[in-house]
Amino acid sequence: MREKDKRINELVNNVILKNNKISPIPETLEAINEIADLSKDELHHDLSLLSNKVNEQYYKAIDKRIKKAIKNTQVACEKGCSHCCKNTGFAISPMELDYLVDELNKIEDETIKATIVNNLQRLAEEFKSFKSKNQVITTDTNYLQRILSRNNNVKYDCPFLINEECAVYEARPVICRAYLSKSKDICLNTGDADNILNNIAKESFLKLNRHPRNIIKLSDEAYIDMIYPFFGILLDKENLKFYSNVKYIRFAEFLTGKAFDR
Repeated sequence: MREKDKRINELVNNVILKNNKISPIPETLEAINEIADLSKDELHHDLSLLSNKVNEQYYKAIDKRIKKAIKNTQVACEKGCSHCCKNTGFAISPMELDYLVDELNKIEDETIKATIVNNLQRLAEEFKSFKSKNQVITTDTNYLQRILSRNNNVKYDCPFLINEECAVYEARPVICRAYLSKSKDICLNTGDADNILNNIAKESFLKLNRHPRNIIKLSDEAYIDMIYPFFGILLDKENLKFYSNVKYIRFAEFLTGKAFDR
């Protein structure tokens, strides 16, 4: 057996399944991250899916398309303007969540990281009743369209908005990238941005959510655990570290051979 495979078996048996139960504690999550790194180059291996993250080229392509679309258009959005980051229905795809978590862990300012941890905790507590059985989210296109129109029943201020600026700007998801207004007055007076990139936003978000790496066999509740960042990001509060619930749930599914359900 190769050294890499021995290490994976060691992590699974002695760390993750130490108590015959998969628990989302920091020790387990660190082990899953290590397994993801060990497996990322083996595309035939189911565990390679754990290392999935958004290819930076995808965001670069979207940014290039946006730049072309607004070439002759005056945009009102500027640094410090954060109206569309508040009271929003911001959601994220599994691929983007992995990428975002990587960027969160790169933040060097511990005060900012602590604020984000507190924001995520507060929102998770505020919306925990949303995950009741009669309020499940499905992955159907109609629901994704409602997210894009922000007509869903989850409204909150973005947890990554710190001092009116985005703390994860370079890793902001598609739904944020393709959201620009040509009028500040419309944003302030109507409660929503006059998004001049609406078609790009819809097309990019729906295309991304249909990507094979985003289609995972999950229970309805487990899917909710990924589509909103305050459910999708697991926290090590003591060490101010962030983990992807996508990796955790995928790994639980891999070991059990069925859709993960708590």
